[in-house]
Amino acid sequence: PVDRSRLALMTLHGAKGLEFDHVFLVGVEEDLLPHRRSLAEGDASLDEERRLLYVGITRARRGLTLVRARTRTAHGRSRPREPSRFLREVAGRGLFEAARHNPHTQPSAEQVEGYLEAYRRLRGQS
Repeated sequence: PVDRSRLALMTLHGAKGLEFDHVFLVGVEEDLLPHRRSLAEGDASLDEERRLLYVGITRARRGLTLVRARTRTAHGRSRPREPSRFLREVAGRGLFEAARHNPHTQPSAEQVEGYLEAYRRLRGQS
């Protein structure tokens, strides 16, 4: 039996093959996802990072929340953060429109499926 009172924290790599009712992907911003090393390494690394995001998104059965920071503080300095380019690739699909107006609104199952379908088409997987 599954203990629903527990929270599982894991990397995107560790989530492969698993599913959860609710998934929170934290740090969906430039230099984290994709990671700055992947940005320097080129297209193949960027594609792998994109696939990792897809893995994370597809682990969600019922709810998906993507989180990014507007600023991060490191070494005593606060710096603005940009949303991940992967979010911008599918921004026109409407998944994030409701959340932009009301941060407590969760996207509908249809919006999430629309995002996933757009992502599959982007990756040539349809």
